[in-house]
Amino acid sequence: MNASRATSHPLLWSLVLIAFVVIIAFYFRFWFQRGEAVGVTHPRPTGGAGVEVPDHAAFIARLDEDVLELGRQVYEANCVVCHGLDGMGGVNGARLFPTEEFRNGADPWSQYLTLSRGYNLMPAQPMLSTEEKHAVTHFVREQFLREQNPSQYTEITEEYLANGPWPAPGGADAEAPHPHGRNARKALTIPVKAVSAQFTVAVSLGPQDQWRQLVAGIPLSEAERQQWMGHHLSPWAARQLLTALADEDPDVFVQTAGDHLPPISLLPASRVRAIREQLLDQAPSSLDL
Repeated sequence: MNASRATSHPLLWSLVLIAFVVIIAFYFRFWFQRGEAVGVTHPRPTGGAGVEVPDHAAFIARLDEDVLELGRQVYEANCVVCHGLDGMGGVNGARLFPTEEFRNGADPWSQYLTLSRGYNLMPAQPMLSTEEKHAVTHFVREQFLREQNPSQYTEITEEYLANGPWPAPGGADAEAPHPHGRNARKALTIPVKAVSAQFTVAVSLGPQDQWRQLVAGIPLSEAERQQWMGHHLSPWAARQLLTALADEDPDVFVQTAGDHLPPISLLPASRVRAIREQLLDQAPSSLDL
């Protein structure tokens, strides 16, 4: 019995191909025109452009009950865990607002920059709006500095508002995120020793990467290094470890490392203290709060 021969229909296949080309051409034209319309209403920023600069002087000058209430809410939602309700520090190493000097500046603009950029172990707060940053700055100044720490309280005078270092409103804001995305790794800028080079370089790192950079630079077995890296370490836990590392009491670090890195809790305390010394030798200046 002869097998039936397969047949082909050139005309049918030609029609299918033509239909496919027409559909693709229509699809391309539709999205091209859609893109042109979006380009008109959302022009691409020029190189280096940021977003419009807010009127920082107006935010700094405004001090009323609504601003202080907003500042209190921001503080309780974002700052209490480290600085405490009374400003005296819920986390070892956090700035003690009523008693300590503000090393990155205590005036309103300096505090705003600290919130925007971060400073040492203080992470940037990109989730806060400009209004919220200025409001919480007002709250901290009025609640903890005016009476309790007056040497750190800057009076907001006409001269300060007229000659402040902030950019004029309306231009590109160097502190604002680019409209097409934030540089989320801007929080901590620290000097670290390059593992394969004999010089110190400055890099921008988040708390997790900062911790892992320190661990990567000390001599450990591969198994022990994996334990110390903390591959599921949260940003908050990494900040806790870095803060404990900066503490003068080595037992604070022993306890904190055991809390946040479970395998480390099984190591002898003497071994954890020895690794602490190696980590401090790796980047001692980065931990100066």
